[in-house]
Formats: sequence, C-alpha cells, structure tokens
Amino acid sequence: MITGKQINEAKELSKECKITMAEALGILIQDERNEILKRAFVLSDSDSHPSALEAIAMQLGEKEAR
Repeated sequence: MITGKQINEAKELSKECKITMAEALGILIQDERNEILKRAFVLSDSDSHPSALEAIAMQLGEKEAR
C-alpha cells in the first residue's frame, strides 16, 4: 500500500529528477524493499540478540553438531 508520505516523496523526486510519477514511485518502493532486505540480513554484534538469519544458522549449526 502506498502511503501519503510516499506520494509526496514521489512528487518531489519526479520534479527534481524530471521523471514520471510511476518511475518515482518505483524507485521509492525498490528503496523500501532494499531497506527490508538490509535489516533481514544484518549481522548482530552479540549472540544474545542475533538477527533472524543468524538465529537460523546457529540452530542449524547446533543440529549438525549432534
């Protein structure tokens, strides 16, 4: 779902970069997807609060050790 904030950002982007609204919205949506992926794959500093991917890897490692 596209928010009002995204529409406003797309309007500004389309004006500044002289692109269509559709292109601007596409860029903003892709940027949001990239942010989600970065958060999903980020590595944490400690084992007490691992990222989702690290937690899965740790569980797999424990199963293989058995």
